[in-house]
Amino acid sequence: SSSSSSSSSSMSDAEVQAAREKLKARFGAGVSRVGGKGGIRRKKKVTHKSAAQDDKKLQSSLRRMGVNPVNAVSEVLMLMEDDTAMVFNQGVRMQANLSANTYIVSGTHTVKPLSEVNTGS
Repeated sequence: SSSSSSSSSSMSDAEVQAAREKLKARFGAGVSRVGGKGGIRRKKKVTHKSAAQDDKKLQSSLRRMGVNPVNAVSEVLMLMEDDTAMVFNQGVRMQANLSANTYIVSGTHTVKPLSEVNTGS
């Protein structure tokens, strides 16, 4: 350091070094802190998704899969391994991609034992 005039109020090199050591001890040597005393608190902004947004995303995904609506379906029966059936019969909507053997059934359903379900056979 080249200083031509030194005033009595300036700190000596030893004092500057001691002050630096104090700061290092207080804040950690080069370690950046996250949180802790005096940290800024930020509230997490919660975004509420609406059912309409979810439905739009689902419909766009289905469009990408190449499914087409299957009309004139009044009831869908899904027979399950535990001798029950999932019956879709109110507002049932069916979509299919026959070449990919993919079927999408949506609507309200009820689970019934097979003994109560008329399978038509």
